[in-house]
Amino acid sequence: MWRLGWQSPLPGADLTGATLGVGQPRRFSLPGQNSARQSFIRVVPTWADPGGKMQDSETVAPAPVFYISLRVHEPPFELLDPPVDRVYVYTSQATQAVNSYVGTFLQAVLNNGEEFRAGRPYGLVVRVWSMTSGRNAIVSICRAGGASEAQGGNSCSDGRDNDCDGLVDEEDPDCIGVVPSPSPPPFPPLPPSPWPSPPLSL
Repeated sequence: MWRLGWQSPLPGADLTGATLGVGQPRRFSLPGQNSARQSFIRVVPTWADPGGKMQDSETVAPAPVFYISLRVHEPPFELLDPPVDRVYVYTSQATQAVNSYVGTFLQAVLNNGEEFRAGRPYGLVVRVWSMTSGRNAIVSICRAGGASEAQGGNSCSDGRDNDCDGLVDEEDPDCIGVVPSPSPPPFPPLPPSPWPSPPLSL
């Protein structure tokens, strides 16, 4: 439906590397896919191609784009198997060009309390926090920097959930016994000026 222009992402839910920082999860309330024109989350993983070297064209996106939506069992239009509400995660490199023939691939079907983790270099984590049958689902979207909170440097004291497991810094067992990097030494004082100070005017 996005390709046809019939549906679009939720407000603030068309995410890229500029709007989804590492370890800074975003939370959304997903309505049923057919209940609102703005009804899904779209994540374009621009961080996976920092040098812009991936193939790009009018008909093929440079990297798989993630689409997250809540599909509600609504006969005769949504005949799900099993007939229950779930959060679906798809990927596709299709564009809105009429001759973009790239397929769509189902990555995960999530129930309440479940999560999906995309491998590197994407590191995307989708977690379902709650679900109300026939109405909405609360989900979070997070970009993990690695499989552990302890990733070197100040990753255990930077205020971010670097592995996207819901635990930040010292709350995460990964950081037990990890010593944070020392602060850099202060700058030395400036040397005295070789020129005398001008006399004070009366």
